[in-house]
Amino acid sequence: MTKVNIVFDDFFDDADIIAVPDELVSNIEAIGQEFLHWVPHATDSDYWVIIDGRKCCNSETVGFIKWLNSNYCANTEKAYIVAQNTNYNPEYPIIEF
Repeated sequence: MTKVNIVFDDFFDDADIIAVPDELVSNIEAIGQEFLHWVPHATDSDYWVIIDGRKCCNSETVGFIKWLNSNYCANTEKAYIVAQNTNYNPEYPIIEF
């Protein structure tokens, strides 16, 4: 398993660290983008929140892990969250949400 940063802003002030199967690491940025293209079309209520009375898609780490495990980790080790709201680690690959 390889650790990966998930960052939510351009300043990398706050990151979530996930562990993904080694065979996914070389393509993890593209996989993250695939998730971001998919999530607005998700029908599962886990991917939606109500903010100020409006329904908004939610591209949080927990949802990404759920999606990643169902779409890429069916026959291998499951991805998981190592830490949330922590420091960005420059040694790990990055997914920007």
